[in-house]
Amino acid sequence: MKSSSTPKKYAHMNKKQLLTIWLSVIVISALALIPPWQYRFKVDTESLDLDQKVPGPYRLILLGAPEVPVTSTRMSYYNNRQEYFQKYERKYWKVEIDWVRFLIPIGVIVLITSALVITFQTRNR
Repeated sequence: MKSSSTPKKYAHMNKKQLLTIWLSVIVISALALIPPWQYRFKVDTESLDLDQKVPGPYRLILLGAPEVPVTSTRMSYYNNRQEYFQKYERKYWKVEIDWVRFLIPIGVIVLITSALVITFQTRNR
């Protein structure tokens, strides 16, 4: 026999909660397959010390990292940084995933999913 002082238990996940979680898993998986890239220019010599990051395109990860363009009108949009591409050799450029642009949308999706799962929660009475 249960005592009346025991707290009420919540039910297992309902259909709305499961749908919310599965949709968020699908969206996060899609984001993981198409991450944002950035071009990073790093030269550390006696006469020159530069560390410049330029946002790059989103690209399917299965295709590999995008190539560093020698010239690009998109690069000139970012404060005329096109001169870096023309002035220095490609060996100083590196392409990497832009983790900030990658993790911010995923964090927002996780917060929204958590809020919706809590909102859709029902109590057993």
